[in-house]
Amino acid sequence: MISIEQRFVATLSIPAIPSVPYPSSPGARIMNINPLSIPEILIQVSNFIPLWIRKPHRSLSRNTEYLLCPGDLLACCLVSKTWRAAMLPALWRIYDESVRTFHGRIPLEVLSKYAHLFEIVHIPFSDNDNRYVGRQQWQQRFGMLRYSDIPFHASQLHELVVASDRFLYNFEISSPKARVIDIQADRGDTLNDYISTDPVHLIKRLWSLEHMRLRRYIFHSTDLEAILRCKTRLQSLELFKYCNVEERMLMVLFQALPGLESLVWAISKMNIQWFDSTVIARAIREACPRVHSLSLTVLFGRQTSDRHLVNMISSGGSGTLTRIHISTSDLWPMTIDTLLQRRDALTHLRITFRLPLTRFEKIVELVAELNRLKSFGVAGKHHDVGFTEYLKAQVIDNTETVAWMKPSLVSDVHDASTTLSDIFCRVPARWALRGYPTVNEYGRVLKIHVFDIWLLERLRSMKHINEVVVNKSFYVRDSQ
Repeated sequence: MISIEQRFVATLSIPAIPSVPYPSSPGARIMNINPLSIPEILIQVSNFIPLWIRKPHRSLSRNTEYLLCPGDLLACCLVSKTWRAAMLPALWRIYDESVRTFHGRIPLEVLSKYAHLFEIVHIPFSDNDNRYVGRQQWQQRFGMLRYSDIPFHASQLHELVVASDRFLYNFEISSPKARVIDIQADRGDTLNDYISTDPVHLIKRLWSLEHMRLRRYIFHSTDLEAILRCKTRLQSLELFKYCNVEERMLMVLFQALPGLESLVWAISKMNIQWFDSTVIARAIREACPRVHSLSLTVLFGRQTSDRHLVNMISSGGSGTLTRIHISTSDLWPMTIDTLLQRRDALTHLRITFRLPLTRFEKIVELVAELNRLKSFGVAGKHHDVGFTEYLKAQVIDNTETVAWMKPSLVSDVHDASTTLSDIFCRVPARWALRGYPTVNEYGRVLKIHVFDIWLLERLRSMKHINEVVVNKSFYVRDSQ
């Protein structure tokens, strides 16, 4: 049976002959494939840009191959005016600079023409990035815009993911109503490198900002205080490893965010010298009573990690904290006891283990005791099923947890909980190809996430699966 992805590729391969009405194109007859309808194409385009697949013979490889790029999809719009009207808004809703860098097939005039449709722009490279040899030659050959000019043309832009604060100037001018900003400082791109752009001042002027993520970015405490004092509408804040906020600034930080609902904090050896989880927990509890989602990365020894996790999980007061994601090396008794104290409030739980996990029975016992748990996911490094890399869980659509999970663990968790309605599980190709039990044996597994489109049709035949999702998008974002 031909998959919808194969039909999608075949549809884009149909020659653009305006005189031949679609779908009676010669290409469709030669390939003997029914082209997708416009609604089906819209679903594919809006969900899978940029669309990529993994090599079938290396299902666990991190190397990916681009299957489509906006240049290919643009050719599809040449078939008719009807297609153009339906496709273009979805086609240019998301713009990823990496696609154009790898392919180099989108002319400058095309970008200029459709930039006003961009809603999400992802620019993973900085202007002085030298990871690719001959970047200037690439720009001259393919007529590429300078990266910092792209957001300037996008009047509808509401989300920007950039490698450096250098891009904020045009973004702020063209999109004062921006809701999401994600700064991923690349290598040495710190605040001191681009003083002339004054990113603190520019971020302060984004008055509609609701979600801010700072990854690998070095802000001084005074800079962060100046930003957060003006961001009273912030609902989601993510601070990662290199955000050096001193302890004395923590209370000021959280007092400036009375509407904060979601907090992501990475606690690592890089900043342990100033980190005090007790102070942070008290600041959250007193200044941010609306926080209901907490994501923590704690990577130390047993006693240190256990203490920090207990303090942070206790920061949500008596019953406000309902969603918790823990990324740590193992699950210790004190942490389990603290989670059990929230048995009547906790509805979503995700646990990511950075070391091989062997005590699965502890997880099963924990799930059985949580009275209101609706969504559960666990990820780790399981030697017993032959995984060779760390496996990472993700959150989909803000509410659904997917995870790597042993089939036997799925069964045990399913049987342990009377309230659990969603168990999300990623199924690697090696399970299916090597004959491991599949999760179709467990009746309440509602959704499966797979990496390989080659397994899609096989998974659809599972009798207990209501929905199968193929995860091929870069824009699956943890926005707890």
